[in-house]
Amino acid sequence: MLASLSPPPGDVYRYPTERCTNIHDNLSIAMTNADASKLPNFSGKVLSISTMDDESSHDMADPRFEMQADRLFIVGTSPDGSSESNWCAGAKLAVAWDRVTDYYIFDSTDHYASAIAISRRPDVGSGD
Repeated sequence: MLASLSPPPGDVYRYPTERCTNIHDNLSIAMTNADASKLPNFSGKVLSISTMDDESSHDMADPRFEMQADRLFIVGTSPDGSSESNWCAGAKLAVAWDRVTDYYIFDSTDHYASAIAISRRPDVGSGD
């Protein structure tokens, strides 16, 4: 029985209960050229993405949309500074678009690096 609870490869695990179903599960993922033209163009940008049921953000540089196994993903590269130890810098990253709840857009890697530097200052969030 435990094997049936294993998450599919590359997917965010969803508990098999109806209460976790989201509206995107009922949408058709087949993309036409007209659908693709409605997607945002994030070329040259850096995104910090929040997803359903995940407390951490997913940061990616130069994101683009890509269909994988009939599902829409936003794909990019993990930017320098995206983790405190920088273990994932330069790695490819894909996030299922139907799991995205919100995102921040940085105009460039310099803009993103500046925001990361501010977030790591000891005085930020101290209430001073």
